Amino acid sequence: MTIASNVLVVAGTVAMGVVCDRLGLRRTMVAGGIATALLAVPALALAATGVGGAFVGASLIGACKGLLAVPALLAISQLFPTGVRVTAGALAYNVSQSVFGGTGPLVGVWLNQRTGGPYGLGVYLVLLAAVTAVTAYLARRVFDPDRRRDPVTVPAATVESR
Repeated sequence: MTIASNVLVVAGTVAMGVVCDRLGLRRTMVAGGIATALLAVPALALAATGVGGAFVGASLIGACKGLLAVPALLAISQLFPTGVRVTAGALAYNVSQSVFGGTGPLVGVWLNQRTGGPYGLGVYLVLLAAVTAVTAYLARRVFDPDRRRDPVTVPAATVESR
């Protein structure tokens, strides 16, 4: 199941590079968030039905992850001015991965125990995907080159000292 899921992550990632170029980062991010929000609960419900369902459910979750991988990383690169882009982007990415990815299994198991089925983790994923879609929709400054600002500049003395 994990291999099938990861194959779809890779396929989705490759496909989304082309989609991002054609549709734009903002639309792609919103669409990926909506798709994940719509598919998370059914995918996890399918995964709980047996081997065949687990294969299909894991594949759907992998595809959703692939839909969001490229736009998320591109968005992070555009969030920060060029002078601090690598450091700030790495910090933002790794902190959010630690908080949500690192605690995901613990939260998922707890929510599934509370709900008595696979729906707890699904609802958690729906909420995170909805936040992603809404944030991408509202983040015009980040995604619209005409509205973007680059307020942080590296002083000339810093550049010369390198």
